[in-house]
Amino acid sequence: MTRKTWLWTWTLALGFALGCGDDDTGTPDGGDADVTETGADADADADADADADADADADADADADVVETCPEAEPVVLSGELTGTRTLDHRCRHRIDGYYKVRAGATLTIEPGTLVMGDKATKGALVVFQGGRLLAEGTADAPIVFTSSLPEGSRASGDWGGVVLMGRAPINTPGGTGIAEGGEANWVYGGTDPADDSGVLRYVRIEFAGIEVTADNELNGLSLYGVGRGTELDYIQIHMGLDDGIEFFGGAADVRHLLITAASDDSIDWDLGWSGRAQFVIVQQDPAEGDNGIEADNNKNDHGLSPRSHPVIANLTLIGQGADLDSSDDNFGWQARRGTAGELHNTIIYGFDERGFDFQNPSTCAQATADELTIRYSIVFGNDPDFPVDDAVEGDPPTTYEDPPFDEGAWFLDASRSNRNVDPQLADPFNLDAPDFRPQTGSPALSGGAVPSDSWFESVTFVGGVGAGDAPWYAGWTAFPVE
Repeated sequence: MTRKTWLWTWTLALGFALGCGDDDTGTPDGGDADVTETGADADADADADADADADADADADADADVVETCPEAEPVVLSGELTGTRTLDHRCRHRIDGYYKVRAGATLTIEPGTLVMGDKATKGALVVFQGGRLLAEGTADAPIVFTSSLPEGSRASGDWGGVVLMGRAPINTPGGTGIAEGGEANWVYGGTDPADDSGVLRYVRIEFAGIEVTADNELNGLSLYGVGRGTELDYIQIHMGLDDGIEFFGGAADVRHLLITAASDDSIDWDLGWSGRAQFVIVQQDPAEGDNGIEADNNKNDHGLSPRSHPVIANLTLIGQGADLDSSDDNFGWQARRGTAGELHNTIIYGFDERGFDFQNPSTCAQATADELTIRYSIVFGNDPDFPVDDAVEGDPPTTYEDPPFDEGAWFLDASRSNRNVDPQLADPFNLDAPDFRPQTGSPALSGGAVPSDSWFESVTFVGGVGAGDAPWYAGWTAFPVE
């Protein structure tokens, strides 16, 4: 190797090490934190181009297929605030210490295949403020993984705080804005822009997240506060969360291809006026600790506030603990209360040990009577019971949910709704290690569905979150670790 070749190679190596090793801990000098974790700077590139000779070209050709590993021996630490732009290199491991805050005007880009770990000791969480953007675009072959900083075998739900997005879409709190749970006084969300854009999450796994900051004040696996429909959410798994899997605090966010597994509380939670859409959604509850498949509210302080919660969801599968199991909680497939509206189409509710679904509070039953709260082209089966028998739930003394006289079973089976109370014949939905949520040959879920008349929805006729086929949409990029 010539002297020029040696200098060129040394310059590139030095630049690469400096790029990937830069920890962004804020901008004390007031400048934007523009960080890219790859390559040398422009001057080094220019010098390398000028000095490279034929021998260097030959060396470069020989090394063209080499994929270098991150030069950092320890994870790159993410802490403090990001006020500019930053790209996380997939070759580096990253650890979030405390709240890593992506401020207004900042953009955090994460490459496909990147590993981001939330620190347990400092309750790490990724927090994107109004006007900030998170661009986390993985692929089926290289998903982006957010997980615990602890080693495999030691991880558990609640190890870190998960991912938080705060947008400017409408919510129904007085004044039109709110302060996010688990946050500080400046964690403001809500506004007047239903098309607000907080970025992209695609082919993303979020594992072992969800922390209780104070009593009844938690962060979830994915917390969406007033997030707008300009945000792209597609192919997301949330696994082993301590609190809810995903919670929509108002807003108008849409989501496709969502898998939530082993949540300790509710898998899906909505309130404060969520008016988004969802399609191809699957929930598998934690058999020991999980609460409801869906917990749906409008506003707990005033059931009539607007915009009223009214999401439209098609092709949804809710899998409970199995009706032969007895959890310590009251586990409903779908618990609708506090004046919520909403639509479920092509839905399967199967295997919950309390009720398939239940409407609570007169304000909610009024929405069902007006057909603003509805379930159509759906199957409810194998729950204990499928529909409420009376207003009391097992216990000593029994719990009462303050229902007015309302017969959910008769309402569900009304012919105008095209619902069925039959076995959906799914392949292996209760398997916790390698579940198969597809309908088997001859299943009634293979047909009988119809999607809403909205071009956003893909037109399918099967019932449930996945149809029959060689490979379901969740194959390959998801995982089901216990610890």
